[in-house]
Order: sequence, then structure tokens, then C-alpha cells
Amino acid sequence: MKKIIAILSAVLFLCSCQERAAGVFEDYFVCIMDENDSETSVIQSSSDNLTMTYYVKLVAPTLDSDLTVNFDVIPGDGLEEGVDYEVVRNARSVTIARGVVRMPVRITYLKHAVDPAKDNTVTIQLTGVSRKDINIGYPGPKALFSKHIVTKQ
Repeated sequence: MKKIIAILSAVLFLCSCQERAAGVFEDYFVCIMDENDSETSVIQSSSDNLTMTYYVKLVAPTLDSDLTVNFDVIPGDGLEEGVDYEVVRNARSVTIARGVVRMPVRITYLKHAVDPAKDNTVTIQLTGVSRKDINIGYPGPKALFSKHIVTKQ
């Protein structure tokens, strides 16, 4: 009897794992993260000409055509583009070519003191994709990794 219960438990466990694993990849998506696969990062205001790379990543099987991903770079009220940071490329989109799974977005941080009472963040927010079958952010209501927040302190 104990063997039957153990076997049934194992079968139920494996079936539930397969259902969850399959669910993870049912929705294909793009996300943005830093080199450490994080959704947030911190930059020191004393850094001068420090260029950081963030990656727009595609989680999907190989696509049959290029995918364009649009994004905005949104400063908090304590930071100003050209004073505290500069986006390396003026375009606010990246194109992920067939067979490629990630594209860089680079921002150079400039040495400039910050007011600690203000919002000293830069948010890289994914805003759109060229294909309707690709979602922005991890699947789910929170859409995690649809933006990356950099805090300058």
C-alpha cells in the first residue's frame, strides 16, 4: 500500500511540474535588465563617464522576422539628461534580428551631485513591440522586468 501511495504521489508531482513548466513558456515576451539580471541598479553620483549596459531580452523561440522594441528613458525630478546622464544612442528603440536574443541599451552617467530630497532615478521603460504575439515584461499581472530603475546616489 505504501508503494502505491508513493508511486501515485510521484506521478501527481511530476504531472504538476510539467504543467507549470509548460505554462512558463506559453507567453513569449521581452524584458529589460542589467548585466546582473536585475530589475534595479544603483550608480554613484561621483561616477564620471561611467557607461552601463542594460539588455532588452527576447524570451521566445527563434522568430521568423526582426522584432522592434520601443522604450522610453524617464528621469525623476532630481536628474537631467545631459547633466546627470546621457543615452549613448538617440534612438528609443532596438531591433532584435532573427536568431538574436538580446540587444543593448547604454547610458553614460556623468559626475554631478544629486539632491537627496528629489527623485534621483532613471527608468528605462519598455513601451511597445512590433509583434502582437510578444508581451512586454514577464507574464503575469505585474509584468516584472518591463522596466529597469537606476538610482543615482
